Formats: sequence, C-alpha cells, structure tokens
Amino acid sequence: MGCGASASLAKDLERSQLEVEKLQKELQESQRCRTVLEKRLKGDDESAHILVEAEPVPNARAKGSNSVLVAERCEAVVAVEPSWTPITKEEHSELIREAPGLPCVAELEKEAEAQKAGDAGHQVELPGIVVHEVEASSSSSGGDKTEGQQQVSLESTASTCSPGVLTKSASTCSQCFCEAASLFLDPSDLNRYCESCWIEYYGHPPSRSELALVPVEVSEPLAEEVLAEAWSEQILPGWPPPFVSGRVLPDDGPETWTFVRMRLRRDICGGHAREQLSSFGLATGEVLAQRYQVEHPVGEGHFTKAFQARDLKEGRQVCVKRHRNLPIEALSDLYVIGQRLQEVDPGGSFFPMLVDAFYDSVGYTVESMLEGRNCLALSTEPSFFQDLGKLRLVAFGALSGLVMLDKAGVVHNDIKPDNLIWTEVHGSGPRVKIVDFGCARLDHRHESGRNWALAEGGAGHLGKWAPEMTLRLAIGHRADVWGTAVSLCELLCGRTVWRSEMDTAEVVMTQALGLCNLRDGVPPSLLRRSPLDVRQLYTPAPRHWPLRRNASGQMETLRSAVSYTAGKSGIGTVKSLYKIPIPRE
Repeated sequence: MGCGASASLAKDLERSQLEVEKLQKELQESQRCRTVLEKRLKGDDESAHILVEAEPVPNARAKGSNSVLVAERCEAVVAVEPSWTPITKEEHSELIREAPGLPCVAELEKEAEAQKAGDAGHQVELPGIVVHEVEASSSSSGGDKTEGQQQVSLESTASTCSPGVLTKSASTCSQCFCEAASLFLDPSDLNRYCESCWIEYYGHPPSRSELALVPVEVSEPLAEEVLAEAWSEQILPGWPPPFVSGRVLPDDGPETWTFVRMRLRRDICGGHAREQLSSFGLATGEVLAQRYQVEHPVGEGHFTKAFQARDLKEGRQVCVKRHRNLPIEALSDLYVIGQRLQEVDPGGSFFPMLVDAFYDSVGYTVESMLEGRNCLALSTEPSFFQDLGKLRLVAFGALSGLVMLDKAGVVHNDIKPDNLIWTEVHGSGPRVKIVDFGCARLDHRHESGRNWALAEGGAGHLGKWAPEMTLRLAIGHRADVWGTAVSLCELLCGRTVWRSEMDTAEVVMTQALGLCNLRDGVPPSLLRRSPLDVRQLYTPAPRHWPLRRNASGQMETLRSAVSYTAGKSGIGTVKSLYKIPIPRE
C-alpha cells in the first residue's frame, strides 16, 4: 500500500529489508538441511532422527505498520541431530501432528523412491507455466530411447502466492488469511484484503473509486529462458507483419492560411521569465488580447486551465484556455481539427467551436462556452448514474458526437468522463457534448506510414486505451467507441480502469481482456498484426496473457480474475459483481 516520504517510513523500510535478508539466510540454511536429509533417506539410513518445526513468520508489511515490504512465508526448519536415536511410529505420528501441513518422513521416502525410479513421462511445474515432458518412442527393439521432446504449454497453475508461501484461495485476505465474502484489490501490490484490514491500514473503508473495473491476478515470476523456449515451441504464424510504406500525400486543395496574434512584453525574455510570469495566474477582471475579460476559473487539466470570460467585442460568454505548453505546431493541429468540425457542425450543436487563439508569454485558445458539468464531477453525486435513463443520455450524446467525428474524418482519442459535458439546453432538456480535442488526430488508419498511433506511440488517457492502441495498431473511430464504452462502465460502477501510476499498459490490457470475456488472452489475429515484439510482452499459445516486470526485474503473467457474460440489459454481470442496485427500465 502507499507510504509517505517521511524519515520514519524510510527507517521502517530499512528494518524490513534487513529482516527479509535474515529470513532469506535462514531459508537457505533450512534448504541445505533438507538436502542433507534427503541424501540420508536415499542412503536408507533408518537411524535418522527428524525434528521438524513450523515457524510461521508474520507479515513484515503489517497493516498496522508503515512498511511497504511484503514478507509472507512459512519456513520449514529441518534439523538433524548429531547423535541419532530410532523413534517409534507413535512418536513419529505425534511429531507430525505437532507440525501439520509439512511433509512427513513417509512422503520424503516416496519422493526419494520416485527419483530413483525415474519414470519415463512426468510433469515438471515451473513458476506460472506447466512443462509436459514426453519421451520419444523407442527406435530399436533393444529398448534404447532417443532424446525426449518437450511440449510447452503456458496453462498457468500459479496463484498470487510465491513458492513457499501459504496458499490462499481467491476469497482469502492476503493479510489476515481470513475467509471474506468481499476482498478489495490494492493497486500498490495487487493483493486482496478484507475490509477490516483495509480500514486498519488506511483508516477508512475502501471506496469504489479505489477499485479496478476488472480485478487482475498476478502469477508467480516466470524465468525469461523458459518464456523464450516456450515461444520457440509455439511460433505465432504470420508474425511479424510485413512492413508497408506510407502512401503519397494527397492534394488537399487550395492553400489555407491564418494569423495568430502575439503580445510582446518588453520586460519578459527567456523561458524562466515566462514561467515566473505564468505562475501568478490570471486575476478576475484581467483583459486578455484587448478583448477577453476574465471572470472566474471553470476547470483545470494536466496541461490547460480554463476560465470563463466575456468577449467584449461580441458581448458573449466564451471559454479561454491557458496552455502550459502550446507550440505553434500543436496550435496548427487545433486549427485543422477546428475547421473540420465546423464544416460538419457549423452551429456548435455537438462540439465547442474554436473562435480564436493568441500568445501572451504562453499560448491561449478561445472556444464557445458550454454551460454544464463534466460527467466525472457528476459521478461523485450519490446514485446519479444509477439511473439508466441518465446513463442512456450520456451514451446517446457521446455516440452522436462520434458519428459527426466520423464525417469529419477526426479521431478524438481522449473520450473519458472528464471530456463529456452534461449541458442543460433550454426547451429540449439535458444533452451531453464532447470537448477537449488536444489529442485528436485525423483518421488515416489505412495509411500506416501516416497513422499517428504508430508514429507517436499512443496518446490520450491510458485507462481508455483500446487494445489496438496498446498493440500499436492503426487507430480509427472504433477506439473512440471503446473509450465511450469504458467510460459508461466506470460511471455505472464507480470503479476505474486506471487509478494510479501502478496501473501500467499491461494492467489496462488485462482489464480489457476481462471486459471482452477473452479467457485465452489476446486473440492471435491481433498479435500477428502488431509491430511490437510480442514475445517479450505476452505469453505464447494457447493463452496470450500480458507480461510485465516486477520490482525485482522478473517477468509476471497478468490475467483477469472475472469473466463477463452478456446480460438482458447489456450490462452483463456487472450487477452481481459490484452489488449495484440497477433499477428496472
């Protein structure tokens, strides 16, 4: 879970690391003793006196502490006394009853006999993968055997536990190991905790906004050499895709020019001076470009801050956006998008209109004013979007806007609740409009050399990335439809796909697979079209699940923990999964 940057936390972390190093040394010593024990069993030494003790080590990352390091393990300490005295069966049984769950002498003897026997066909379990070794048939009558062939299958048998850790079921809390009806996934370590442990650590119950839209499971670490060998056995036909060069740029008609005003401040020169000036913000009543009088702020994003202002020339309300970084190239893109939108929506019924732009140490754009609130802010009101009628209005407004974008040949690429504005239109009721075209591009999905998703490596909100975006495939209007669908799910459930920096593109892709009920991972038809090295990013056949590196640099397999099925209302199993009282239509 999250931790602050305080000195006490640093000390707790250092103590936890030292404790883990100590436990690792003890584990190595116990493994060495176990090896000695097994050798003696193979030597049929019946005089060995086995002393087995169970030492459960508490979680070093207890909910009541400030440490972020997890150390869950149960160490089996095997000590062989220097002078051995035979023990009776009754004493041995009593000894085993005192250490439940640990291997008894009989089991170790069976294991040793099985190793001596050397069965021809057996199954070897590796972290996150099962390797079936099948020995080739004999080529001679004398019984000589040829070299065995391996058939590798990545059907995972791993859980969220590491080797040697107490096995926890899907309904078991990772902290107190209690059985709970509802567990909550922590994005910092991807472990599930019951509500009481969550409250003990965070001091408040988990809210739905802190929970992933689709639960994600993490397998045990996977060795890179095992992954490479598995891919060599399961080659993906048709990958990598052939390189296709870009097409010749078409003639877009007569030249179009525009003009942008720029204010020159005689006492401001240089990036540092401009940054100092912009840090003061805008004051109420201040006039920009000798035309726009600032009234009050209306919103703020990562790169822009919006203000309601009055156009002194036209006598109307406008929205002035102050950009933290608006190079002239980006402004030209906004003008291109704005012209295309005005051609299909001249009255501004679906989108705000770009009416002006200028520079005053930093870049400013001026748009027509939309009175309303974004859907993300509305979702904080209790049960606002539990009304399917309101959710239907969001879907209708967003999809109607996407139809107009299709006519304009524009891909928005940043459809999310923040950019869906709920407006009240006089005489016709509420309506939802799409805003913020800072990430928009032209739809050139059939021209791979000019497709922005391949050239720029992705843009927009990571949590709304379509699977094509993650795979660096050509992006079209279907990516905006995907963003709309994910936004509707988040508004209904109160959960989000992306919650913090811990949710990487692999986590987002895993949740997308769960939403689509793809139980075998990414379809091969998508993987073989990807220009990325899918062998380093996904597991091979039969199940293509995303891979990521953990804090130790080891590969982990991610898979969705929930499967969705289509329901009568189109919501699927969301109602039963998130315990949401969906009203009848």
